[in-house]
Amino acid sequence: MDRDCGINRLHTLQPPDVTDHEQADGRSATPAQCPITANSIVSLLLSNGHFPKADKDFTRLTSARVQELPRAPGCDTNLSNEFTTQEIELAIQRLRTSKAPGIDGIHPEYIKHQGKKTTNWLCSFLSE
Repeated sequence: MDRDCGINRLHTLQPPDVTDHEQADGRSATPAQCPITANSIVSLLLSNGHFPKADKDFTRLTSARVQELPRAPGCDTNLSNEFTTQEIELAIQRLRTSKAPGIDGIHPEYIKHQGKKTTNWLCSFLSE
């Protein structure tokens, strides 16, 4: 029933009267002149980045001090280090047995029972 009321209400709405200075689609027949030009916007944007009375000595001193600051190491420094045998052995100890092999088809039990020589080889292989 509410749906009927909405449809009936839509039929009762009348379009606004079109005046002589408007077209039927609602646009004005003669567009009004915009007081803001593209050139004024560009000049304002360009002037915002410049300081007319910049203190050149202060700018040079500040730039020099920034260059002297020690550089912070990258956030992935620890990620790019080579693996140690202790890290490999710790990871192998944490492996759970009786689990399915990974995509490489190697069972965790095989890795847990490998010798020291294989652990060293694995360390050098993963560090390359």
